[in-house]
Amino acid sequence: MNNVILSCLALTSAGVLWLSQRNSLEAARANQRVLQQELAAAQQTLADTSASVAGAQNLLALRRQELDWARRENAATSTAIQSAKPVPPDTVREGLWQKDKPYCYVSKQHLATIGFVPFSEDGGLTSEAATLFGMSAAEHAAVDRAYADFLDRTHELHLANAQVVETNAAANTENHREVTYRVPAMTNEFREVRGTFAASLEQTLGSSRANVFFKRAKSQLDDIYGQFGNDGYTIKYYADRKSDDTVEHEILIQKLDRSARNGYGRLRFPIDAASPMWKYRHLIGAQPLFPMPAVGSD
Repeated sequence: MNNVILSCLALTSAGVLWLSQRNSLEAARANQRVLQQELAAAQQTLADTSASVAGAQNLLALRRQELDWARRENAATSTAIQSAKPVPPDTVREGLWQKDKPYCYVSKQHLATIGFVPFSEDGGLTSEAATLFGMSAAEHAAVDRAYADFLDRTHELHLANAQVVETNAAANTENHREVTYRVPAMTNEFREVRGTFAASLEQTLGSSRANVFFKRAKSQLDDIYGQFGNDGYTIKYYADRKSDDTVEHEILIQKLDRSARNGYGRLRFPIDAASPMWKYRHLIGAQPLFPMPAVGSD
């Protein structure tokens, strides 16, 4: 009896132990499967990371190649720009006059006194002035417009202020005719017109070129107002018929105080920009006072 009980107890203990071991084995297997899954996920993550690193390295290598290419292109462009730059003047080595060059070096300070005429008699900028001051086509056109405006405003001043000087009735005969205009001093008005022109120059050429150009052109501008600077003057236009029926036309320009005078004779018609009458034609006209004999007539 006791042996039977002991045997039952032994079997029961063995069963309990077997179940316990079996449960432990199943738990271990489950843990192993979980670990294997985590290992597989970790390996996949590592593979993905490795691929990303490889991609990043390839992209970095590509960017480095592009940077190297850009640096080479920049270096080539810089070299080309440097080679295209004009060679700066070297007056010490070359001198002011180069025998084998179509140009010479002239200091800017001499541009105001060098022998050239800023504006032609017919009212345009001369090609010499445009070349000396390096004007573009647009600048040339802008200076022409500014000068045309200066001429118009100066002529308007003359017409608005000039007065016809009364002539002795006996002065005009069948062999002599004359007309005289008195142009008063208009210092302030002309200074304003000239200042407007100077401002237009500076806007077009910049202060450096404009200042030098204006200094050179000032005497020509003053001469448009009158031959005696800002002083008032009279201009007399007259004609005489000679005994041989030829006609001589002349003009006489005289300061109001009679301290200076300039006369011009043997005027030819029709007048042109070279005629002494040209700059005064808005006052005295451009026609002869007597009909001129036909060319070739007896």
